[in-house]
Amino acid sequence: MIRLIASDMDGTLLTPEHRLPKDFEDILARMTDLGIFFAAASGRQYVNLVDCFPNHLDQIVLVSNNGALVRKGDETIHVTAMLEADRHIIEPIGRRLKHGIFIAQGIHGAYVEQPKDRDIDDYMSAMPSFFTKIRTVESFDLVDDTLLNFSVCDFRGTQEHVLPFFMPLADRYTVRLSGDSWLDISLPESNKGEAIQALQSYLGITYDETAAFGDFLNDAEMLDHAKYSFAMENAHPDLVKHARFRAPSNRDHGVVKTILHMLDHPQDYS
Repeated sequence: MIRLIASDMDGTLLTPEHRLPKDFEDILARMTDLGIFFAAASGRQYVNLVDCFPNHLDQIVLVSNNGALVRKGDETIHVTAMLEADRHIIEPIGRRLKHGIFIAQGIHGAYVEQPKDRDIDDYMSAMPSFFTKIRTVESFDLVDDTLLNFSVCDFRGTQEHVLPFFMPLADRYTVRLSGDSWLDISLPESNKGEAIQALQSYLGITYDETAAFGDFLNDAEMLDHAKYSFAMENAHPDLVKHARFRAPSNRDHGVVKTILHMLDHPQDYS
């Protein structure tokens, strides 16, 4: 019996217009009635996830910042934070970038150091789709927040234009593409898989009682911690090997449709 369902947001649960599918609330109510926990697991910041589910915070576990923070209601279940030594290694590389923006994500907001040699207004104007609270700062040292991870947004494509800068850190940090225009740098123990494992332990739920949905490489560890693992039809090819099943694309509301089918026909996923 499935007792926990975890889903990525962008490219997975949300439509291409970054909206919840129209039938989501009905499915959430049905899961709640059946005693099934639902976790929204995203690279988005915590306050942004709160805004995505303003009427359901008592029903949904929020896994934000690619697993760095897990909260259920007012209770923090799991958190991993960058140390000063980590920042001294990662931040200088971010400051070398000549395109895109380098973002420090904290518990209470996201922060962008204003480059001295170029304008980033086009990028900042696009950020409200991803961050509820984001602002430019003169220096990350002036930020009064716990920093959880770093992200880079480059509309030219992060795999080609950003990943080479950060790959030298891959032996000590998790450097992961999280979308065509996004790359995340986090602590090795900070990923969606570790977050789901912490949530399973907290709730007393096992691998065999867990389902998970994802579309990009930052979802790999999460799928590895769920017996019922689904890669979306629009998933990155390298994620598919981590999934036992496929789900229709996010454009076709694949998460909602698949959950409904799982609840009505569990024998199809034995």
